[in-house]
Amino acid sequence: MLSQFWNDPVWSKVIAGALLTGFYALFFIVRSRLPLPSCLRAVQPPRGRTLLFLSSGGTCRDPMAKAIATKLLATQKLRQRVTIEAAGMGPVSASKASYAARYVISEMYGEDLLKDHTPQAATPEMIKRADLILAMDKSVMMTTGKVLPPEKSFVLKEFFGIGGDVLDPWPDGKDPATLSRYRACAEELRRILTDHLDQLVRVLDV
Repeated sequence: MLSQFWNDPVWSKVIAGALLTGFYALFFIVRSRLPLPSCLRAVQPPRGRTLLFLSSGGTCRDPMAKAIATKLLATQKLRQRVTIEAAGMGPVSASKASYAARYVISEMYGEDLLKDHTPQAATPEMIKRADLILAMDKSVMMTTGKVLPPEKSFVLKEFFGIGGDVLDPWPDGKDPATLSRYRACAEELRRILTDHLDQLVRVLDV
């Protein structure tokens, strides 16, 4: 009797459709109960890590540190990406990086790495998503109004086992004395980050 239905063009399509539907239903039931082989599982991209540099006004030391760290980490074979952010703990004093900071970083790397930098004040969300926070000096760490998590927040030089602070080169200007002051600050940041790059990579676990 079943053969009669099967030989009928209309009923054969109905039966074939029902069998196919049942097969797929059984397949998805079984698949939902059994783990997929590792070779078939979707590979989840690494979350990545976030490094946050903090200074007072957000226009000088932190963007220079960001530019330098970005260049240094680009030379490493990292297992996951690192997002580097820069912010000020106090009120943002300008809408772009200081002239002298841009000048000395351009001088250092042959390109204006800070031309698109927009100074910003540190937000609770920014502090929360950071895996490591490095402040330029102790006064930044003690700024009232924003609480820095002690387990991941450090004065930059102390974090690398060096005493003292990265001194603020502000005020900005185009005169030789100002450029010399900013140049010294940038060179100090590059020296510290270069000498301790392995430690930075290890702590960030990248």
